[in-house]
Amino acid sequence: MTFSDSAAQQNARPAFGSGLSEEETEFLITSGAFTAEELAETQREIAEGLLIQQELGTRLGAINRTIDSAEAAEKLQVTQEEISGFYTKGILYGFNLDGRTLYPTWQFPDGENKPLPNLVSIIKNLYEGFEEPASVEGFMTTPKENLTWMTPIEWLEKDGDPAKIIGIIDSFLMS
Repeated sequence: MTFSDSAAQQNARPAFGSGLSEEETEFLITSGAFTAEELAETQREIAEGLLIQQELGTRLGAINRTIDSAEAAEKLQVTQEEISGFYTKGILYGFNLDGRTLYPTWQFPDGENKPLPNLVSIIKNLYEGFEEPASVEGFMTTPKENLTWMTPIEWLEKDGDPAKIIGIIDSFLMS
């Protein structure tokens, strides 16, 4: 192969530096999953740490949209001990961070002094289906086709059957 042939090949298929083999790179492009330009852009973002920054931003955002036990107790007009019991009994979704239990605000409807209706029915499945609080938040705040394009939060607020949400989570576990 001459220098000009080699240069032409490099222009046609940029070096991605991803650890992907030539066959894997070829498959991603020929399958239509990526154009060569899209794959190169994704690889650039990975190399520059942009995807890690986005992931950290998502995780920090989920943490920032929480309240602690004292705030949850005030919101629900109960004691902190009762909030702790709600967490232990699976009535509220929470997670521990640096020795504190935090409660995502998505489970507290505005103007209500009670948690999201029927939340207790799906909490166990949330813990089983998702490892990260940000993933739970993403799931709960994203419209789902099986819920007539409502978010799980909206579905529960409208007294929708929690079994439909459980079915969606279970489908994640099986895939």
